[in-house]
Amino acid sequence: MREQHPILQQKWTLDSFCSLNFVLVSLFSDSFVGVTDRALEKIGSSRNVVLSVQSFVIVPELLRQSDLAAVVPYHLVQNAHGIITKEIPFEVEGYDKVMTWHERTQHDPVQKWLREVMLQLEG
Repeated sequence: MREQHPILQQKWTLDSFCSLNFVLVSLFSDSFVGVTDRALEKIGSSRNVVLSVQSFVIVPELLRQSDLAAVVPYHLVQNAHGIITKEIPFEVEGYDKVMTWHERTQHDPVQKWLREVMLQLEG
């Protein structure tokens, strides 16, 4: 969230977390449910996702320019100017990682090699 977000004046609790409006990163931008929502459901809570985007790249700017919040891997925002990070007040399982590419590069040998290397590194 942005450095001047009004929620920072309150005690950080599950209720304050759930009171925020969120941007969700999802490969399918029409999806408004993610791993965080499933974790909240398990403990009988929910949050308000108001925007879904397909890439983490845009999230820091969205946060800087609004009162939106996001649950993202820490390393993606740790050096983002104007962004404050908070530990989420409940347990969330890890994220699924997916690799996508345009069909025109499906059989490109260099692209294929790169995808294989990335899979090995993840492995």
